[in-house]
Amino acid sequence: MQKEIKASVTSSLIWVILGSLGLIFLLFNLPSALQKNDTVGLVFSGIFGIILLGIVIAFGHLALKAPQKIREKYQSIYERYPELADQHQLIQEKALVKDDFNSLYLYRDALFLVKKRLLMPVYLDEIESITLKIEWVHAGNVKTKNFFLYAKNGTEQQQIGLGIIDPNKYQYLMAFFEKVLELKPNLVFQNEVENK
Repeated sequence: MQKEIKASVTSSLIWVILGSLGLIFLLFNLPSALQKNDTVGLVFSGIFGIILLGIVIAFGHLALKAPQKIREKYQSIYERYPELADQHQLIQEKALVKDDFNSLYLYRDALFLVKKRLLMPVYLDEIESITLKIEWVHAGNVKTKNFFLYAKNGTEQQQIGLGIIDPNKYQYLMAFFEKVLELKPNLVFQNEVENK
């Protein structure tokens, strides 16, 4: 858990530092623009100053709030499964059903997506259904089709990204959910990929 918190805080603090450096640069250029009566320089300094200040505030807030949310998430996992407190590898070692290709594991009554140090649980006793979908994802100018799992609980929906479409990925997902449904027959699984 500490590694996840450190990674989150580090990435947020990098933006805070970069934004602060930008603000310092603008503050040093502001007297020069004032001295030369450079209205364009003043306007751009003001605009960029506001933008950079917003970045510093937003990421500063994120650096303070993210560790708290990560702690709460992991604390809820540890309350349910105390044995995982210092041994996350137990999820992979003692999983009832494993899909190492997609990093999905059925551990006791929860479905875990394990990505490096990140654990994303879906508690099967708290959801009504799981849906497998394909959706377009935009990353800059690139558009890709990705697999997503949606766990529905009443009006709330939890989205879990499984990455870019790959025939092997789909085959492993289907084999995984067939085994999960054998062990958890009350789980409603909807495959919206077959329709596409």
